Amino acid sequence: MANFHGHQMPQAGRNLMAKLIATQRPLVYTSVKVGDGVLGGKLISGLTDLISFQKSFSISATPTRSGDGRWNVTAIFNNGDIAQDFWWREWGVYATDPDTGQEVLVAYANAGDTADYIHAWTGGDDSSYVEEQITCACVVSSELTVEAAIDKSQLFAPLEDFEAHRDNRNNPHGITVDQIGAASAGHTHTLHELGAAMTATYQATFPAAGWSWTAPYQQTVAVPGITVLDNPIAGQLFREDNGYNTQALEAWGYVSRIITSEGTITGICFEDRPGVDIDVQLKVVR
Repeated sequence: MANFHGHQMPQAGRNLMAKLIATQRPLVYTSVKVGDGVLGGKLISGLTDLISFQKSFSISATPTRSGDGRWNVTAIFNNGDIAQDFWWREWGVYATDPDTGQEVLVAYANAGDTADYIHAWTGGDDSSYVEEQITCACVVSSELTVEAAIDKSQLFAPLEDFEAHRDNRNNPHGITVDQIGAASAGHTHTLHELGAAMTATYQATFPAAGWSWTAPYQQTVAVPGITVLDNPIAGQLFREDNGYNTQALEAWGYVSRIITSEGTITGICFEDRPGVDIDVQLKVVR
């Protein structure tokens, strides 16, 4: 199984996000592409496209926010319409530049020597056909809204049919009140009786000097009020200094995991040690 070690954001992706933040426009994911390029001595930060493209896949679902604040971008991988076998060594996630209409590489990963060998499907023999869902957890600034250009044909049902069925308020399945154990129309509950969820927001800073010096790099900072049971949605906070923001956006991409304890959080970086302070916001639902 290929080990892609997590996606990184090329400079082209950072530039796009900075422009979208400045102009208050959403980040719109458009496709996921795979290839067999060898990274060699190339820097991921300088890439603008895959090194050796093999196939492109449309986004198959609305992106969702993961527990650590990243956005999960999903596509359906298959080996149809591939001219020849190849080593699946690299894959990238793309978003559109609203000013040019062109796709921009915003996340990239390379499996190196752990690449998967993909056979081309020639049709007929279904045992050689491969189809699976692939998901990339993408780093996105908390100041951006996220959307996707979804290929409706990738859904199990056409989007128009699903939305029409969802919005149908005429009980198309003929479900009765007794079947679902519902209360009568005049029955009410208070929010307290229903156990309504409460939200809380916290802020913290991971100082650059606070990280340990060996991988995985870790540090623990105080966050009064947070608990070991919280599973926060974490996002990066920005300052007025754009130079700092550029460095901090890259450093935030190094943070692989955040663990909560009573009154503290611990940041963990599996590969790289951040070189600047990182301001974060944590939202919890209880």
